[in-house]
Amino acid sequence: MTLHSSLAAPKVSIHNGKAITTSLDVAVYFGKLHKNVIRSIETLDCSPEFNRLNFEPVDYIDAKGEKRPMYTMTKDGFVFLVMGFTGKKAAAFKEAYIAEFNRMEAALTYPNYSQATLLVQQQQLILQLWLISFSALSTKASLSPQVAAVTTTSPPAESTSKPLSGTSSPKMSRARS
Repeated sequence: MTLHSSLAAPKVSIHNGKAITTSLDVAVYFGKLHKNVIRSIETLDCSPEFNRLNFEPVDYIDAKGEKRPMYTMTKDGFVFLVMGFTGKKAAAFKEAYIAEFNRMEAALTYPNYSQATLLVQQQQLILQLWLISFSALSTKASLSPQVAAVTTTSPPAESTSKPLSGTSSPKMSRARS
């Protein structure tokens, strides 16, 4: 698969019903060298299954007309990758993600929400976070109104929701074809 990439702004596109972006757009947006983003993707500590479902090696044609390696990634792949980044934009994304998690936790503690309502709200707000991460944020402060907009309640002192449990996955790398 060969993709032509414009470097004017980070892009999110819909492919087969899923939001995707590219390693090149992530590099430009976060001010990183593309080769370093590729290395980060290839050394993620995620399972081979997660890698297969969320990262796809592709080629793009650069400004000189040469074929170069790149990855396309899903929203989940993007989130997994960016959680390891540092810097103001990465911090702003992480704060928005935490605020949304707290909002969803609070919503789950209210019994008048149906599961369908919560699922729809969760999907809409995850998409909002995905789009926020690609907006023209220059500082953490510019995210505050957006975080306030998605944080409608604070969680109660006691929560009945179960804690998330994580497992570590073997380190993997992806070979290029």
